[in-house]
Amino acid sequence: MYFIDIGLDYRNHLIFDAVFAGLILFFFFLNFKEMGRLFNFSNPRPGVLALISTGAPVLAIIIFFLANFINLILNNQVEISEFYIFQDSPAPFTLTILSTSVFPAVFEEIACRGILFNYLEPHAGKRPTILITAIVFSLLHFSLISLLWLLPIGYLFGYLRARYNTLWYGIIGHFLYNASITLYSIFFF
Repeated sequence: MYFIDIGLDYRNHLIFDAVFAGLILFFFFLNFKEMGRLFNFSNPRPGVLALISTGAPVLAIIIFFLANFINLILNNQVEISEFYIFQDSPAPFTLTILSTSVFPAVFEEIACRGILFNYLEPHAGKRPTILITAIVFSLLHFSLISLLWLLPIGYLFGYLRARYNTLWYGIIGHFLYNASITLYSIFFF
């Protein structure tokens, strides 16, 4: 789907998000009972939540400035915020957060740490599965430079999924990280 030119039209971005979500939901419902268990959050760990809630935005600001520095050196440009894609929409801020933070947090976590993790773990074991899902997660973003931070982040989310058998820590961390990057890009560039 990344090979489709979605351009700067917010409608195309929303269609892309809907198609991606539909594909993930299709595979989700193929194994609904097992996937549904990953949304159990009956015993959340306050320490883990606190670490994710503070760590994700701090990491995001570091990576935001690092990525822009690298892009400036290599490409002589900084990355523009996706907010500008949605500026002509009826709700620019809301649609930007939905497209850049909510959709990826939910559907990339379901895809990588849910569906793929469930299929690989019985055959490969926990540690190789955590690593493989982190690699797939990183490659989904189609950016070699991003591998520097996406691989460790993907590994962390995979570890949290394996350790606590829930997607919620990854979804929350993923959302906070992406939302922070989005907010930084809106207000600083």
